[in-house]
Amino acid sequence: MTVAERPAWVDETLFPFESRFIDIDGNRIHYVDEGAGPVLLFLHGNPTWSFDYRNIIDELRRDFRCIAVDYPGFGLSSAGPGYRYRPAEHTRVVGAFVEALALRAVTLVAHDWGGPIGLATVQQHPEVFDRLVLTNTWAWPVGEPAVQIMSHVMGGPIGRLLIRQFNLFVNPMIPIGHRLNKPTSAEMAHYQMALDTPARREASAVFPREITASRAFLADVESGLPALAALPALIIWGDGDFAFGDKELRRWERALADHRTVIVDGAGHFVPSDAPEQFAAAIRDWHAAGGIVAYDAELAARVREFFADGPPVLEKAMFGGLAFLVAGRIAVAASSRGGLLVRVGAARAEQLVRTTAAEPMAMGERVMRGWVHVDGDHLRAGPALAEWIDIGIASAANA
Repeated sequence: MTVAERPAWVDETLFPFESRFIDIDGNRIHYVDEGAGPVLLFLHGNPTWSFDYRNIIDELRRDFRCIAVDYPGFGLSSAGPGYRYRPAEHTRVVGAFVEALALRAVTLVAHDWGGPIGLATVQQHPEVFDRLVLTNTWAWPVGEPAVQIMSHVMGGPIGRLLIRQFNLFVNPMIPIGHRLNKPTSAEMAHYQMALDTPARREASAVFPREITASRAFLADVESGLPALAALPALIIWGDGDFAFGDKELRRWERALADHRTVIVDGAGHFVPSDAPEQFAAAIRDWHAAGGIVAYDAELAARVREFFADGPPVLEKAMFGGLAFLVAGRIAVAASSRGGLLVRVGAARAEQLVRTTAAEPMAMGERVMRGWVHVDGDHLRAGPALAEWIDIGIASAANA
């Protein structure tokens, strides 16, 4: 199936959205763009497509702009000649997509392979994204022997043949991955028809191999996670998943300082379609609560004045306050606690806490290594504020 327009098998009742298409780097990319408001960008995993988010989009489009994109070779998107369906390629396509649509202030919503692909996109386009929603995913090289064996078997000649000839990732895995709401035959048909020939299933067949073959890509995403740690994050976790469990959940909670976790009891791997009502409600509640940003506006204005004659800066709502990013990394932030959060680097933090008015920076009960908090009373003098901003700029440049 080479898709140039929406095919007749797409049910208007099950997928009640306008299908849009855009050409990116020789690929014909399908996406939906529904509603108005804060932007949510939905990225799918294997072997699904934007159809997996249909009920969430239908619920949230009254209050949000909901954009869901299909990677080349998935859903209603077509790959151009020479496309190899690797996660690094998908990342480049998603990056070009957000730039083509001139998206800003985006919340990434990512499941399964959408996690590493989406987070790599965030790392490469930090000016675009300001929040994260992650569900049953990962973003690091996998070392467990069982997973490596699965990758080599399912990503090898026999596994790829089974996927290509028998649609192995759709026919058994989709039902197994739904524990609360088993897909109907009509819903299953939308996953099956999207990968209706052996050639179309190549995209799905590549992903198992890439769990190990894309180790360098995953290592790069992992190394960039500290730069994203301060982004407000919502973790929606199905605790009945066959692929990701408590170990991965705890790792996300350690990695993301400003996070809220919502456990969906009994939900399987495909949480967005297995528990869409809970998923949509979690996003709505979290986004509403995060809309309250409190910080010292006068201090923020003084920081902004400093940067008027300094390096280019990007402002983002983070830490419940206002962060100032230089070259894509936070240098300082006007804190919701009052005062200033300053990036100082792990090597200097302890010394600065001992010898200055700075205190360790904490998010909840967790101390953030490489950061300090400076009370506003110690920043009244212009030179003191400038010194701390200079430290933050230098530390961001070396991060």
